[in-house]
Amino acid sequence: MSEKVLQILAKREALTGMKKGMPLKSCTHCLAGKQHRASFQHGHAQRKPNVLDVVYSDVCGPMTTSTLGGARYFVTFIDNHSRKVWAYALRTKNQVYEFSSSFMLALNERLVEASNVFAPITKENIWGHLETTVEVTESGMKDLFRRLLSIMA
Repeated sequence: MSEKVLQILAKREALTGMKKGMPLKSCTHCLAGKQHRASFQHGHAQRKPNVLDVVYSDVCGPMTTSTLGGARYFVTFIDNHSRKVWAYALRTKNQVYEFSSSFMLALNERLVEASNVFAPITKENIWGHLETTVEVTESGMKDLFRRLLSIMA
């Protein structure tokens, strides 16, 4: 409860032991619980200049409800430049490599430029891209899309 609400309750004499106008003591636990984190940088995160320079990928699941086809997982691919989203439904988590490979092949067939991120992918070593906290909008977009698909499931 905020100090303002406590003062209102004291005015209405709804609190026992506290009179109207009585100053409140500062509680270190309350102050620590209401600390705010530092705000993120305003403006847009730096987008890459070309399509498919960086592609973010994420796997979500198992979902509580499966699709009509029996899928309980999904994998998403989000292009940093265009913000285009591809989503694939998966029955099992071990299908991620298969769908990542088919995604790369489909992109290579359609576009001359291959993705710099997904170029050296092998079944033994699926390479990940580490994000920095500065690129908040990409992470936020992934989380938003994951929540949207979770709600729809």
